Amino acid sequence: MEYPDFSVQSALGGEIFECRFRNLSTGITPRHSDTVDVQFLVNGEPAVVALSLAAFAEYRALTGEALTDPEVMHIAALCLEDALEKEGLSEDRMVVPSHARTMELAEKIHAL
Repeated sequence: MEYPDFSVQSALGGEIFECRFRNLSTGITPRHSDTVDVQFLVNGEPAVVALSLAAFAEYRALTGEALTDPEVMHIAALCLEDALEKEGLSEDRMVVPSHARTMELAEKIHAL
């Protein structure tokens, strides 16, 4: 799987973040979390966007459509971009969007 590299400029300090997709996996095994973990390298250091599997299940129940891996990667990239622009990464370098935000982006991405 591939996702195009992208850059994000922080609104806080103007720092440029170079982002590169690394992998996509479930968070169940490594973190005992009910998420899909999408890992990126941000300026060469790992960062994870943890997306709720419950949101994906709800989306499928509502629409009858499952999200594809590329759509999940796109949702994660948008979440990462938003975090880097507005607040930067937390100390644990993890972005955990809300269930509602994940659903909102799923609807937006799937409509494309």
